[in-house]
Amino acid sequence: MLLILAISFKYSWAGNDTTAMKEGKWLTKYCAARIVGMSPNKVISLGYDYEFGQTLKSSDIGSFDKKAEPPIIETTKYKRVSGLRFSAKAPIINNPKIIWQFGLNYWAINYLREQATYPVISPKFGAELTRLTTAGMNTSVYKPLNAKEFLIFQTSVDLNGDYKLGNLHPLKYLRYSGVVMYGKRVHDRKQWALGVARGYNAGQVTILPMVMFNYTSPNKKWGTEIMLPARAWYRYSINKNSLFRAGFELEGASYHLSNINTSVSNMELRRGQLRFKGEYQRKLYKSFWIALQPGYCTMLNFNLDAVGADGKDFSRQFDSKKKHAMINDLSDFFFLNLSINFVSL
Repeated sequence: MLLILAISFKYSWAGNDTTAMKEGKWLTKYCAARIVGMSPNKVISLGYDYEFGQTLKSSDIGSFDKKAEPPIIETTKYKRVSGLRFSAKAPIINNPKIIWQFGLNYWAINYLREQATYPVISPKFGAELTRLTTAGMNTSVYKPLNAKEFLIFQTSVDLNGDYKLGNLHPLKYLRYSGVVMYGKRVHDRKQWALGVARGYNAGQVTILPMVMFNYTSPNKKWGTEIMLPARAWYRYSINKNSLFRAGFELEGASYHLSNINTSVSNMELRRGQLRFKGEYQRKLYKSFWIALQPGYCTMLNFNLDAVGADGKDFSRQFDSKKKHAMINDLSDFFFLNLSINFVSL
């Protein structure tokens, strides 16, 4: 069923403008969601993420300012961090006046420990961290207002934690994100939009302005796919069946921890990354493409916070006095990502 929906979705993000027609008369012309020349739209994606060796240095449980440098009581080395990534989306409504789609996502992160050093009395955080899981749903609406202007609405809800799918955490730990944008399609090769987003790209909840700028050169060989501050890509089309991209992406989430031996309950791991990477995409067969991403990751956040018993999160952006429950320093690392994708062009 999911594949059938994906195939129908293939035609929902056409690169050319569409026009509504009623009783033989041409009415308002509506701008399309995508410009020409953009990289293939991944409708279904199944990938494997591999992060090379990392070292984690941790403080004790306490109450620390962001810039505090508490004593390191635990050092953990990981041989690798790896796991599957899956995403899929399908249309609910698809016509010239509105495009509404629904999606699912799943990401498993497995920590393979090499060694750890810690005293007898310790939270043993790094030694006991073996798995992080993200499972969620998302929906987005593209609403063209006329031939040039459009609105974008996106929301997502995720359950993040150190759980397995057979033993989910309580739903009170669901985390929500959203984006609202207004934009213009200047012509078939350029569009821009401005808006505001609430999300976890740095590992903890923030509200930030958003800027989108998609552009394709007149010869359709190169262009940009930008959604700041979340990501920015430079794109170069090698031929109709392969392309190269280079840029960066912010990745982050807040994970509820229930399987870590700490003296504080309701712990949240604020995991934020800045990934610099290249990407090579190539057509395999019809709508199936392969993508390879090598890159280097800089850790922005890996600290722990204590949230209330009700599971409600807080924003340090608006309350700078909030203390961290544990200060962690995770080293930067190289990574590889390989995925097979069912795409629309």
